[in-house]
Amino acid sequence: MEAVRKQIFTGCSGTVRVEPDTNNRFINFLVLKNALWNPATNSVQVSNAAYWNPTGSDVLTILQPLKYAGNTTIKPSDFRVVLNNCPFPEKEIRTFDKGRYLVFGICIAVAVATAGVTIVIWKKWWNIRAEDLKERKEISVPDAIMAATIVIEFFQLLAMGPDITPINSLISDIGKSFSLDFESLIQVRNDVFLIFLDVVFGSIILWVILSVIVLFRLDEIFNRVAIIRHLSSLSDYLMPVLGNLLFIPFMSGLLDVFVCDKSIGDDFTQSFMYKDCNQFCWENDHIIYVTFAFIGIILYEPLAIFCRPLWQEFQSLAHVKYSPRHLMLKTIFQITLIVMNKTVKRAQDIAHGAIFTFFVLVFAVFTHGHKAYNYPRFSWWLTLSLFGIVWESFLTTINIGIGNSDSLVWVFILIAGWGIIGIIGLWVQKKKYPSLLFRSKGKDTSNLFKFAFTLTRGKSKVISFK
Repeated sequence: MEAVRKQIFTGCSGTVRVEPDTNNRFINFLVLKNALWNPATNSVQVSNAAYWNPTGSDVLTILQPLKYAGNTTIKPSDFRVVLNNCPFPEKEIRTFDKGRYLVFGICIAVAVATAGVTIVIWKKWWNIRAEDLKERKEISVPDAIMAATIVIEFFQLLAMGPDITPINSLISDIGKSFSLDFESLIQVRNDVFLIFLDVVFGSIILWVILSVIVLFRLDEIFNRVAIIRHLSSLSDYLMPVLGNLLFIPFMSGLLDVFVCDKSIGDDFTQSFMYKDCNQFCWENDHIIYVTFAFIGIILYEPLAIFCRPLWQEFQSLAHVKYSPRHLMLKTIFQITLIVMNKTVKRAQDIAHGAIFTFFVLVFAVFTHGHKAYNYPRFSWWLTLSLFGIVWESFLTTINIGIGNSDSLVWVFILIAGWGIIGIIGLWVQKKKYPSLLFRSKGKDTSNLFKFAFTLTRGKSKVISFK
């Protein structure tokens, strides 16, 4: 026994030896290990995190910041909140590669079909240029909405890119709010998600009805039918909302129906919806939702693509207008980002961030080379907003790659970059892009707002849809 007590060896927590004439372990410094599961190598990586020496001058010596699941240094909450009441234990959930490949295939097919439909619509109906704004005009409510759209789209893209929450949760929440990202602002899961889908399906039906009334001028043909007149007036307000502002959340929600990349088995019917773990895929109710989602995409997307430029043509008070070519390209750009969110982002954050940054950069360069608006100053600020997104996504991707550091240095670098872009933008604007919109003092804008969205289907503008 005495010989055993004299043995000194290295264990999991450091040097181990026994105090003389006792069976107690000698208190020496202990090595605290940081163990992390690495899915890439399918192994546990262990590193020295700290030394603990209760008898030394420094009781605890930190060697490196602790890292938690996901290779992040952000300490998780001490509480575990189970938001999904799934009918199976969490340990049974696994990545379902067959479902992931199917989602990739469906999303790519939707993206290719969108590009094809957009090109056809552009060449057949919207291969026209908006007349350039050359003289000073009094700013109207539609013009102000065009300016606000640049800000809204900036935050929409911010929410669709790599997750900025580790850098600054406030900026992330603002982006989700402007993008109407219901899935992140509230817990749109399980039964709530199905209710959200029902609202989307109902809105698409309304959108189709309004589009038919506008495209075929049914309010003029059946001008004595009260419901047609009311729906026509309603279209003045809802068309830009349903067809433009809600394009991203609607298409994102419809594609979520097909996202079944988690499973508790090897069969497709053992996979479950990403948004509703109580709903198993490719059987029973899910088949119904898939059918409605497929029909919804076919009905909603082509009409949204066609009607996006149409709304501004009916605004008699609008001086600033989109280039139809830019709207067509923006549709392809947005659907590409949506598809990336459903596929690449769920598989690899860093790859998604890099590809997202590249796509936005290309779109920004193209936007700068081809006028997005008939007003150069608006086109310039749209380009600057896109470069601001490029800067943010670039920094966020680097932050994810090094372990989601929550240092305020990242926030400072981000805001400093945006500030430099803004200063350069103001300087170039002063040199090259004069202001052609003015606001007269004392103008009663209530009347402008009243008639801002009135569809003027008069004789001054005739558009053929044949």
